[in-house]
Amino acid sequence: MFSGKLKVSIISAALFFCSGSLFAEMFVTGITGGKITIKPDLINDTKKPDVELQSYFTGQANITQNIWTRMNFSLETENLLETAPFGQTQALFQIDELSFTFRQRMDTLNNYFSIFLGSYDPIGSDIFLQRQFGISPISSKVTETWKGASGNLLYPQSGIGICDIFRFSSETAAGFYSYINHDDADYYVFNADLRFGKAKRFFTMDVAAGISTPLATKKYEDVILAVEKVNWHAGTTMLIGNNHTSASLFLQAGVVKGSFDVKKKTADIALENLYLLVEPRFNGTTNKTHVSFYYLPESSISSLLLIHNPLGINVNLFTDKLSTRNSGLDWGINAEASFKNLTLKTFSNIQEELLALQFDVYLTPYVSTKLLKGEISSMISLNGTNLLKKEWKKSVQANIGFKTAF
Repeated sequence: MFSGKLKVSIISAALFFCSGSLFAEMFVTGITGGKITIKPDLINDTKKPDVELQSYFTGQANITQNIWTRMNFSLETENLLETAPFGQTQALFQIDELSFTFRQRMDTLNNYFSIFLGSYDPIGSDIFLQRQFGISPISSKVTETWKGASGNLLYPQSGIGICDIFRFSSETAAGFYSYINHDDADYYVFNADLRFGKAKRFFTMDVAAGISTPLATKKYEDVILAVEKVNWHAGTTMLIGNNHTSASLFLQAGVVKGSFDVKKKTADIALENLYLLVEPRFNGTTNKTHVSFYYLPESSISSLLLIHNPLGINVNLFTDKLSTRNSGLDWGINAEASFKNLTLKTFSNIQEELLALQFDVYLTPYVSTKLLKGEISSMISLNGTNLLKKEWKKSVQANIGFKTAF
């Protein structure tokens, strides 16, 4: 991660910049929420459950019509009951996004120049498409998280940098990202990405690709810049059809990290760095059914609610009418069959994995309803494989969350 002094300086500058708006009227909007997870404490092997909290805050302050700032923070605690009721609990605080955007209108062209810390319109979410084209969310429900926009990414796209996006018309946008992070354990890494998005009535696409170069400057003497290798990454999100057609196809694919082989003149990909989600969607009169086939990196599934293992299939039957009304009840049930140890490289061993019961079958019913000025959601996840093995303690996990807009 970046040095503490650098982060403090950037945040202080941001707060100082925002303080000038005290002399003018600002329009502030945002969403905040939190989720409690209750699950078995498998580490300490006690009868007390493991109770963890995840919360987030995301907001936008319009300083002027063409200048605004966005903030997105998330918090994740360890077991709240470990030192209950009055002891301190360790927690991880993350700056998901802190950005300033300057818009310039040029006839039919809009230019958005941004300075950011964290993840800005991260690839893997549909925030870029929503912000540029004003569309409804299209992301898969099985990849939802409570850790902000950077909870699930096609590839790591965070750091300190700049972004320049051009929206050429009501349905086309392109942009350039340049940022520095510390994804390499030893060196700072310079990244440069290109991005293109399109939103038509029956086709939506967001595609990005770029390179990353660890800056090995401190390894040598009397050098200004030292680049020993160049890696690459790419990702895309597509929806064929739309949220209202009777059938549609949602696709996500990405390469977390690829490498260039200079001798072979090839671009190599390690299978564990692939991200793939194929999701046929079917919309009925009142219910929706999404069938998800996926292979995800370990780093992507740690914060997901409905996916527990890297390789598997989910069938999700649900309603989502709350977004268009102020009362009622939305419900859903998700069935997952996934493998703990199976990968694309070892997929030929699927028969052995099945016979050895090295897979999980989860059944997760969930409900959401309006409460006061927000929305409360709850779900219970049952691991059928552990129930068959009579491992009751490992079989049940519950989540309850609340979010509100302001």
